[in-house]
Amino acid sequence: MHIYDPHYLEQDYYGRPLPPEIRAEKEKYLAENFTWAHYVVLTGLRRERLQPVARWFPVMFPWYGLLWAGQLDMQEAADFHPEPRLLGRTLSDAGAEPTFRLFDHPEVYVFQRALAKK
Repeated sequence: MHIYDPHYLEQDYYGRPLPPEIRAEKEKYLAENFTWAHYVVLTGLRRERLQPVARWFPVMFPWYGLLWAGQLDMQEAADFHPEPRLLGRTLSDAGAEPTFRLFDHPEVYVFQRALAKK
């Protein structure tokens, strides 16, 4: 059995799909670990950023799409979009290099299982 990290590439570096048993292992891991989760927290994830690499993540990309569409019994409970501040003033980072926004002050999205809400 392989140690699984859901963010590892699901294709090799030549674009060939990984063996079916590894893909099945990824799907099983995701299904088993997601069923007990009451919350999912994602940082620095933008749907448009994932689109160009969707073919590299044939298991995770559709899962993110279902999550964002509200089809996994999860709803977006909160989102945070921190902006840099200097001397009490907010600075726009709209044109900043993406890794600056991703690592220095990432967007955070919190999804909550519908059954967990009270």
